[in-house]
Amino acid sequence: MAFIIPTITFIKYVDPVKINFDNTIPVTNSFTDHTTLQELSKKNYTRLILWSIYIFVSAIFLFKFCRNLFQIVYRIKNNPKQRSRNFINVLVANLTVPHTFFSYIFLNRSGFENNEIPKEVLLHEQTHAKEKHSVDIIIIELIQIVFWFNPLIYLLKKEIKLNHEFLADNSVLNNDIEMSTYQNIILSFSSKNLDQQLANAINYSSIKKRFTIMKTSTSKTSKWIRSLLILPLIAILLYSFTERKQVVKEMGAAKHKTTNSEGVSNDLIHVYQEFISEFNRTNKLNYPEYERMISIYNSMSDKQKAIVEPYPKVPILDLSNTKAKAPSESQFESWKNEKEFAIWLDGEPIQNEKLKSLSANGISHYVGSFVHKNARSEEFPQTYQLSLYTKEGFENTFQKSKVNEYRTLSRVYSESIQNYLRGDQKDNSELKLLKERMDRIYNSFSEKELKQGNILPAPPLPAKQDPKVVKIKEAPAPPKQEPKAVKIKEIPAPPKAPQPTRIEVVEVPNPPKTPQLKEVKLTPPEPKSPLNFITDMTKKNAKFYYKLKEISSDKAIQLIKKNDKLHINAQKTDTKQPIIYMSNRPIHVGTKGDPIEVIEIKEVKKKN
Repeated sequence: MAFIIPTITFIKYVDPVKINFDNTIPVTNSFTDHTTLQELSKKNYTRLILWSIYIFVSAIFLFKFCRNLFQIVYRIKNNPKQRSRNFINVLVANLTVPHTFFSYIFLNRSGFENNEIPKEVLLHEQTHAKEKHSVDIIIIELIQIVFWFNPLIYLLKKEIKLNHEFLADNSVLNNDIEMSTYQNIILSFSSKNLDQQLANAINYSSIKKRFTIMKTSTSKTSKWIRSLLILPLIAILLYSFTERKQVVKEMGAAKHKTTNSEGVSNDLIHVYQEFISEFNRTNKLNYPEYERMISIYNSMSDKQKAIVEPYPKVPILDLSNTKAKAPSESQFESWKNEKEFAIWLDGEPIQNEKLKSLSANGISHYVGSFVHKNARSEEFPQTYQLSLYTKEGFENTFQKSKVNEYRTLSRVYSESIQNYLRGDQKDNSELKLLKERMDRIYNSFSEKELKQGNILPAPPLPAKQDPKVVKIKEAPAPPKQEPKAVKIKEIPAPPKAPQPTRIEVVEVPNPPKTPQLKEVKLTPPEPKSPLNFITDMTKKNAKFYYKLKEISSDKAIQLIKKNDKLHINAQKTDTKQPIIYMSNRPIHVGTKGDPIEVIEIKEVKKKN
């Protein structure tokens, strides 16, 4: 999880930020002007030294890992081996402590041959081999080579080895081994020093903890609680160590797409590459030119995009989101000074005296800027320039700027299509750029804006004239000749011959048959038997009385089974719970007690 969680990335899609800026946008360099070459060199040397230390220490840990692995392989190859089921016993002379590496169990040769190694020790080592504990050791050793600077790696390595011993001890004790006997064996086979870091062995330093775990019994409830505590821990890790990215949504990409399968002309690609070169040299953008470059790039085919550099990403210029900023009375009065302020009202320059006929409440928005000396002109030598907007001017200039721009482009696009159709119809590159720009603006509108402004998408591009297609003029039709008049004499028809008399034979249908009525015998429904009646009353939760004593429903069924000639009286009470009286004699209803409505008083006789 320590490797997986940092690689998880949560993506949040956000709307693009729309801000206002001037036509010329300076793009700052990566370093400030105050950064000197000496400071950069110092930073580079520090980084180089740190990387050198890291690589050197990592190389030491890698060397130790390879040396330990070589020693184990050497012992396996140069010592006698004996297979025991799925395990291979490697018999090593002068070996003090048994240990395991994958399926190889290293044992003292003389002790194994003389049967001096207890079965508990063999079972312990076989558990290490069976559960593949060496895989965990190899993985943590490799992690230590890369993250040796992290102190948690050493604690994790120690805990992993200790957990392996707990598992092996538990496996031994589950085979009906006495705990005291096993503990004495562990003490006798333990060692404070072990050369093989990649092997699992009985370690002296962990014996105290192992003995404590052996005596501790964990309940199932405790195990469940500990397992559940992992969930909030995972949540904290996900929140703390995962990466979060904000991805800007493509505005309205699904609404209207621009077809770019053909791409653009080589001339436009050359213009685009010159723009990119100029930007890389000066780090400045001219916004109208930048908009044109976006249209060129978006109109390119995939192959053309692969050979050029993508255009730089800058905030979207959208004046329609500008918030109105009204001036105060003191600001408005100061603007009447014609020596300091040059004034524009709704885009037109005006004299400062005209502000006397206006008021601060009549100005909905203003934009001001300081003018440096080298940028002042003879016509406007003032220190500040102010653009004031009335309510109508602010609405047209800012709030409806996108709609007005789209309508202007739509008018230009329509005129360009007409001019294109009048010409040779060979190059529609400029039409393609206009349509791409219109599609981008159209896709940025919300559904509400589209309905309110009655905005329609741009019409499709007209097809280019194929030079291979040759128009063939149709030959004129031959002149029509007037038909000559021909007189036709009418020939009188011959006299009609007398028609013979026809005799028709009509078949008369037979009269309908009279339906025959069948005699149907209606038989009355068979009465319920006493047993079925008592059973139905039992399902309705009735109370049963026999000789005026209350009995259970089971007792009533038993009585009716023994004697089906009993008298039965069924009554209904206010509680809607039937009461059934059973007796050997006829039953009569008395007047004492709670009022009872008699539903049915009958003698149920045995069915003949």
